[in-house]
Amino acid sequence: MLCNYGLTINNEARNEHIKGIHAPELAKKGADYTPECDWWSLGIIVYMLLKNGDSPFSAFSSRVEISAEAEDFISELLTIKPKERLGSKAGAKEVLAHEWLAGTFDTEEILAKTGTVPPEY
Repeated sequence: MLCNYGLTINNEARNEHIKGIHAPELAKKGADYTPECDWWSLGIIVYMLLKNGDSPFSAFSSRVEISAEAEDFISELLTIKPKERLGSKAGAKEVLAHEWLAGTFDTEEILAKTGTVPPEY
């Protein structure tokens, strides 16, 4: 069972919640959830994982430095305009091709869903 703990009781509370986690386009009344929203969320998650749990929109930021490639990856995922966001044109193939991830995964195997779960080491 999922709970929202009253975060969506009124629009003000909903908009405060959305600012930190969800894609900005979702703050618009009647906005649809699109795949571009997932790419935004990935950008938030990657940032938080690399920066000790800090939000990219927090007034306080950790002093953890990340590579220029990782910074570019996050920036491209957190692009305000959904149609310009990394992943908006070719989906996972586009995201996995980014230079920060390039060569890290067997992209064809992932996209074909032929890998073993859990992966063999």
